[in-house]
Amino acid sequence: MICLSVILVVSTVFSCAAKPVFAATLSKIPDEATAITLDGKTVSIADHRGKLIFLTVWRTDCKTCLLEIPLLNRLQKEYSSEDFTVIGLSVDRGKNEFVSRVVEKRYISYPVWLSDGQPLSRYTRTQYLPTLFAIGPEGEIL
Repeated sequence: MICLSVILVVSTVFSCAAKPVFAATLSKIPDEATAITLDGKTVSIADHRGKLIFLTVWRTDCKTCLLEIPLLNRLQKEYSSEDFTVIGLSVDRGKNEFVSRVVEKRYISYPVWLSDGQPLSRYTRTQYLPTLFAIGPEGEIL
């Protein structure tokens, strides 16, 4: 767990992320805050109850976002079996096929969701990208 804490700090410093909009007003992401997967399935944070989630909000034209992918892949590979997952939430608009190509080209090993027009996007607005959120096992914002 110490390793995860260190990585979280490094990633946060690396991203220069601002405090998310929802963190100031919510203690938990609502179950109805959904997004879609690259293959069109509706998903939510509630689907991962019981796990620590690192939710990274990113965009395909953000160079720093692309730089953090290897670190997030490593986290997913090393800790996903231990009640942990990384989820990438793309904020690209109208670029679903392009996001899919980036996922393939960059060998992204963690789930990538699309926020364009989806309810989850209301809770993940931020001034800077990438932004990494830690979400607890019951959906609480840590």
